[in-house]
Amino acid sequence: MSPLLDPTRVGEYKPGSILRVKMVNFLTYKEVEVCPGPRLNVVCGPNGSGKSTILCALCLGLGGQPNLLGRADDVKLFIMHEEESAEIEIELAPKDPTQPHHDIIKRHIIRAKGRSNAGASDWYINDEKSSHKEVKELVRSYGVQVDNLCTFLPQDRVGSFSGFTAQSLLVETQKALDGDLYGDQQKLIELESQVGQSDRTVQTTEQKLEQLQKERERLEKEKERMEEREACMQRIELLEKKNLWLTFDERRARAIDLKQEKDTKKAELKGVMRRLAPLEQRDQFLQNECNQFKNRINQKEQDIRAENVKKDKLMRKIDSCDDEITNIAADIENIETVQRKALRRAELQQQKVEECERVLNDLPAMEELDAQHREASAALKQAKRDHDLIKRDYMVQHRNMQDLQEKIGMENRKFQKMNDDKARRREAIFQRDRNLAATYEWVDANRKLFRRPIFGPIAIEVTTKSQNTAAYLEQHVPSNTLRAYVVECKEDYDLLYREVRQKMNLPVNIQLVSRSTQPVQRIYSSERMKLMKEKHGVIGYLDEAFDAPGPVMEALKASANVHAVLVGSSRTQESIDRHGLLNLLSSAKEGSAQATSYCIISAMNDKSYKYTGQVSRYSGKINTRVDEISAARMLAPGVSEERKNAVKESIANLEAEYGQIRPIHENLKEKFEAALEVGKQKNKRVEEVKRRKNQVSNAKFKLETAQRKLDDDRANTQKDKSAEKKRNQKKLKKCIVNYTSTLKIISETHERIMRLTFAKAGMTMKDNIISERVARENAQLAKERAVAQALQQQLEGIMHGMNQ
Repeated sequence: MSPLLDPTRVGEYKPGSILRVKMVNFLTYKEVEVCPGPRLNVVCGPNGSGKSTILCALCLGLGGQPNLLGRADDVKLFIMHEEESAEIEIELAPKDPTQPHHDIIKRHIIRAKGRSNAGASDWYINDEKSSHKEVKELVRSYGVQVDNLCTFLPQDRVGSFSGFTAQSLLVETQKALDGDLYGDQQKLIELESQVGQSDRTVQTTEQKLEQLQKERERLEKEKERMEEREACMQRIELLEKKNLWLTFDERRARAIDLKQEKDTKKAELKGVMRRLAPLEQRDQFLQNECNQFKNRINQKEQDIRAENVKKDKLMRKIDSCDDEITNIAADIENIETVQRKALRRAELQQQKVEECERVLNDLPAMEELDAQHREASAALKQAKRDHDLIKRDYMVQHRNMQDLQEKIGMENRKFQKMNDDKARRREAIFQRDRNLAATYEWVDANRKLFRRPIFGPIAIEVTTKSQNTAAYLEQHVPSNTLRAYVVECKEDYDLLYREVRQKMNLPVNIQLVSRSTQPVQRIYSSERMKLMKEKHGVIGYLDEAFDAPGPVMEALKASANVHAVLVGSSRTQESIDRHGLLNLLSSAKEGSAQATSYCIISAMNDKSYKYTGQVSRYSGKINTRVDEISAARMLAPGVSEERKNAVKESIANLEAEYGQIRPIHENLKEKFEAALEVGKQKNKRVEEVKRRKNQVSNAKFKLETAQRKLDDDRANTQKDKSAEKKRNQKKLKKCIVNYTSTLKIISETHERIMRLTFAKAGMTMKDNIISERVARENAQLAKERAVAQALQQQLEGIMHGMNQ
């Protein structure tokens, strides 16, 4: 028994009530012991003071697992930082108040460093080593259910509880009220199922009996049909025996008739074969004669083709002689024409030489042009040196200008990025809360799966109008609400909870709001609000000090009543201290005698305070709570004003420096362009002198070429062509003699071809006559063969019939 308890009061505790909780090195507690009372116990304290730590100790100490709390999956995470173990000891009220000792459960948690790197636990019951299973059985015997959300609801499991269906909620409620009640109901459900199965078994048996009766009737009918078939088979066997005698008699008569018909057909076939023999001999004789004529015709055709080949060869020779005669005649004519053309070309070339001399005389001397070229080249080099000096100064200044422009651009982009407070705040929040970053990443990638737009986390959706407003909102709204997502329909709620909480095993808070925006219901009338603004320095309501999407604003109104929180100034704090503003706020409304709860934020110097007044349910009086508001962390701007001002000052300095060097840059640019123009003029002068020198060189070259051609033409006019002319005339006579003899041979060959053609024509006509006779004989022979073949087929048919 705990020494801190009064033994006389133990009887007031119900069996299984917690008498004492001791924590050592557990989360925020180094060592503490808590002794709850026998009835309602309320744990109060600011954020981070260890309220939830006591609930965690109750859950883990009574055999619960870390996942029941929704905060961690490993029990070692509940050990205080830099400690190797933690201990939880829970003392329970006995079932019998007169019992001398109580059940004490102890859990010793060790930060294991094995392969799995998971925490380990040792269990003790009344200082005796025990197991986890025995602890759970002991706790269950007291009717304590830490795994039932209806009896034990951690803060981080509210989302799971809200996701229960009506059936699940009924089951958990039954377990919480009475375990035997739930077991009896399950037995009743099982018995009802068995009764239903018995009824179905009787129906199935009756249906099977009916089917067997139908099968029996069908088999009896099948038996009768089998007996009738047996009688028919015996009758068929008798008839088949009688049919054999009848068939034998019919076939014997048919065989006699076929033998007579066979003899008749044989005689007819012999007569046809006697007529067919002379016809075949005559056909063979005509075929041989026809083949002889065809061979003779083919021989004549070969002779004609040979003569034609000889004729074609002679014709090609005639054509060659004709071409040679034409070429020799042309050569004789060309000799005279060439002499005339050479004289004409010499005259024209003389004119070209004189023209080139005139052009060359009109151009300046080459020595004068060389002097001009040297002078222009020297001037160009000097202009280039001046241009390079100016260009060097200009490029240095130009690079400085570009560097300044790039720096100004970088600073401007940096400043624009700083102004995006929403993005910077999102980055800061996600850096501190990796689970929230993971849930946002999934939501952002799967927005198309939701029926309605989804907002959140709320902390990145709101835009405060000042740093003070951010601090007010963060102090008033719970951090879990600021981390929550806002949906507008139950389907989106279930989808988000299932995918993130159940599948990804990440904590998530979800706020479900109506699609329609509800009108704001203010707790103070416009007259009273006007009075507070004028006399007490009230600025307005908290929801007027920030912007947010409609569903997000509705969620904040529903969960944190931001539309009912007043925001004041230093005058407001003065009115609270001296003029009783809080009494005015808590005064009863018209038509009601009950006091009114309130919440107001005021400022004094550099500090702000939040005054919260709650009406007591028992006394009906106002209980006022004062909280000092600290600087915002989650809703703080992404970048401080000092950093923004520093960037602005840097941009202003860079722009001032840019304005100072810009005139210098423009002056150098003008000098650079002027030097560039002078260089172009000098270069143009050099190119002009070069062009004129090229003209002189070209004129000299043309004159030399024309003079050389004139000398060649004059030499051609002085050549003697008479010997060449005589040689060509001798060749011409020889070609004419060959041409005449070849024509004579061609004429003789043509006569032989005509004689062979006439002989071939006569043979072809005689061959046609013989072919017609052969065709007539073949037709007669085919007719007789067809008759013989028909008789042969008939005879074979008769033989086949006899064989059958």
